[in-house]
Amino acid sequence: MKPILALPAALVATCAALAGSSHRTTWELRNFTWVKLARQEKGAEPNDHPALVDKEALQRALAGIRFGDEALFEAAELKMLARPLAEALAEARPDEDLNLLSTNRRGGGMMAPELGLMARLFVRDGRLNVIVHETRSGFMDRIQARDWTPAFTYGSRTEAGSVALTGAARHGARADWVEIPLAGMQPVPAQLPVIVAAPAPAAPAVAPAPSAAAPAPAAVEEDQEKRLRKLKHLREENLITEEEYQKKRKEILDRL
Repeated sequence: MKPILALPAALVATCAALAGSSHRTTWELRNFTWVKLARQEKGAEPNDHPALVDKEALQRALAGIRFGDEALFEAAELKMLARPLAEALAEARPDEDLNLLSTNRRGGGMMAPELGLMARLFVRDGRLNVIVHETRSGFMDRIQARDWTPAFTYGSRTEAGSVALTGAARHGARADWVEIPLAGMQPVPAQLPVIVAAPAPAAPAVAPAPSAAAPAPAAVEEDQEKRLRKLKHLREENLITEEEYQKKRKEILDRL
């Protein structure tokens, strides 16, 4: 499993400054299927958010949770959810959880009713916490019959639900709450805040020889290459915008 990275407070502040006042809170995938950031329950300990989680590793981790004799999530469902869940974990603040509603036919075929799964997710102490309130809710039938939308409950730290999950590390005696170890926990690389925020201070000036300008030291070129690679990774994971990517890339290249 690829590593999950819990970002330090200084980097959180830097990312927020770059993004200005924008803070994405909702990922709507289709009708009654979404990921939303929401404030933690009162009295909850701060989460290790934002957290960088590889979406494939996240998909594999969630695939191991079972409900009775079947997987909690379908394979196609997890493939759809992996990216928005990873993006939401990277966007979340320490006082925010992820609320998940995923609605599909749960393997019942085209004529089967759509059933909803409701869960709360967050990262703490190198573990992905998943609290499931309901796994096979038939609320869609009630909506169609009554033109009515329910108030969704996503799971609670303090009030146990009736769901019994298996196939992952159990949290105490709570059958509705699993903690999945995220292997490879590592500190954020020291150069990452520099890439997100501002370029590193220029290397000390070297006086050029009379006949020609002195070339850039090899160490500086290697450092700039690392910064470009890290910057490209941030853009591919949608952690910075295209405008921020191009601006920072130009600043790095101008130092060559």
